[in-house]
Amino acid sequence: MFQKKFGFTIIELLVVTSIIVLISSLSLANYRSGKVRYSLGQSVQKLASDLRRAQSLAISGTSIKGVYCGYGIKVDINARPYSYYLYADKSANCGTGNNAYDAGDDIIEEVRLFSGIRINSSSPSPADIFFKPPEPITYINQNSSVGLSGIITLEAEGYSLPTRTIRISTAGLIQIE
Repeated sequence: MFQKKFGFTIIELLVVTSIIVLISSLSLANYRSGKVRYSLGQSVQKLASDLRRAQSLAISGTSIKGVYCGYGIKVDINARPYSYYLYADKSANCGTGNNAYDAGDDIIEEVRLFSGIRINSSSPSPADIFFKPPEPITYINQNSSVGLSGIITLEAEGYSLPTRTIRISTAGLIQIE
């Protein structure tokens, strides 16, 4: 009689096992970079959203805790590369305010970027984006000249991922690039 033998040789088992290990290691590596890529995308979306929030507060004339002359985002790369401030300008005279963050202003929120994401220190990053009501007029580092724009660049530490940038113009346009 003819009898069939079913089974695997040790070589077949080693080949299948090595293929499974290879695919698993590639998936794990892609998972980690995918997670960082996701965090970078979420951080840039949050920063753009907060810029639009400050702009919207200035347009609406909304007062959160008192009378304010405008709202803005303060980025300080040297002191806080992993966070930024959403603030309200509390100048005594709104007509002659400095149109920027100073120690007397109210910090509405300090926003921390996702873990491993920071503001790029080599970019020509503006230190201060300010929206002055009622239009609002957009100031980039206290300058509202027509055609001026500022760039804030975010990067993932320890990964060779492309950076993400937000461009803000004095016309009030906020773009994610």
